Amino acid sequence: MFGSSFVDSLLKKWGIHKDFDIITTVTAFTAYSIYINYKLYIFDKYSVDEVIISGGGSYNKTLVNMIKDLLPNCSVMIQEDLGYSSDAKEAVAFAVLANETLNGICSNIKGATGARERVVLGNITPGKKFFRGIIYETVRYFNIS
Repeated sequence: MFGSSFVDSLLKKWGIHKDFDIITTVTAFTAYSIYINYKLYIFDKYSVDEVIISGGGSYNKTLVNMIKDLLPNCSVMIQEDLGYSSDAKEAVAFAVLANETLNGICSNIKGATGARERVVLGNITPGKKFFRGIIYETVRYFNIS
């Protein structure tokens, strides 16, 4: 939705402005889109006091500060504040999901997927100790409990 054609249309319409102004506006748009989705889908259902930002966007200090300003009642952190690398976002997420699967814990979110019931995600193939060892080592390395 916000790929190259979106950027091309923005630049065609607003390219007369300084690059700094366009980048700042797009960054503010990104921060606000995060805020509005928390407001619409999370804050009414859950009590949130901490938000952890990860991935490439967490390296954008302006974006992180804008999110902090929009979420004044939350402690907004990046993964590095907790001793993890934001570059490892997907690795950490899959290690958490693998850990839940290995322990038989349901990890789907019905409201997000439209599923009728909570289920254990993934598949463990018996006899594949090598892969199980990798998952346990990943969980242990990132100190995920």
